[in-house]
Amino acid sequence: MWKYVTSALTGQYEQPPYPCAEPWKKLDDVHDVTTAEKISEEVYQACLAMIHDPKWSMLSYVDPDQAEGGDIKLFSRPAIGLFHFIKGSFSIRDTTVQKCMSVMHADNLPERQKFSAEIIGYEKIGRVNPNIHIEFLTYWAPPPVAGRDFCFLVTRKEVDGSTWIYGSSVDYKQCPKTAAYVRSSSMWCWQLTQVGEHVLLQYYNCFNPRGWAPRFIISWLKSSVANELRAARAVVNGKDFTVSKTELNDCGVSKEEIEAEIRNKDKEQDQHA
Repeated sequence: MWKYVTSALTGQYEQPPYPCAEPWKKLDDVHDVTTAEKISEEVYQACLAMIHDPKWSMLSYVDPDQAEGGDIKLFSRPAIGLFHFIKGSFSIRDTTVQKCMSVMHADNLPERQKFSAEIIGYEKIGRVNPNIHIEFLTYWAPPPVAGRDFCFLVTRKEVDGSTWIYGSSVDYKQCPKTAAYVRSSSMWCWQLTQVGEHVLLQYYNCFNPRGWAPRFIISWLKSSVANELRAARAVVNGKDFTVSKTELNDCGVSKEEIEAEIRNKDKEQDQHA
């Protein structure tokens, strides 16, 4: 694992053929509609490629609400360099796509915190057109791991009866730079489809945490995603749901494992000092 960290410092490691690969697509001006639309289309095509990748396999996750009809399924596929993958598939009963969008992609932090305990900052910092905008997000991570932030170009579009919303990391100078957080890389996409009185949801994410990312943090990230999907379903359905941060011990990570990773990190830093 540590060879990947060293390679990341030099920018020499395998990357996926997606817009979230570094260097990120650059957008100098939110009013540059041509460039923004070009990036948006590249992200959409990359999402389609990621969705149809044959390497996805189901994870051994059981929806805690299965007895009440919960049907969340999680998938992953082999990493590409430092980039990892997660897919979520589930349905929300007796609702509409519009309701799901108003909750899960709300334009304000308090609404998003109703289903995500990890999100601590959200700001829409630029609008390209009615369907494309730039957003800046910050997320908590379990100590001793630093929090992460993201600068996304986000698009919403309707395709063949489904609502798509997708985003990818971009180089946009108006995105704040925060010393306390590590700027991470991600490309994600949602597909929401109305089927009778229910909504089917598919979620895909390709991400590179960047910075120091010990082995156990990937398992933590996947657990965090599962918790968010479950909470979002409850909030959309108007149910009471108390969100709480996903701690490392929730993923079965021991204090000894954390201390061992810190020692490995310090040793690696000493070797390259």
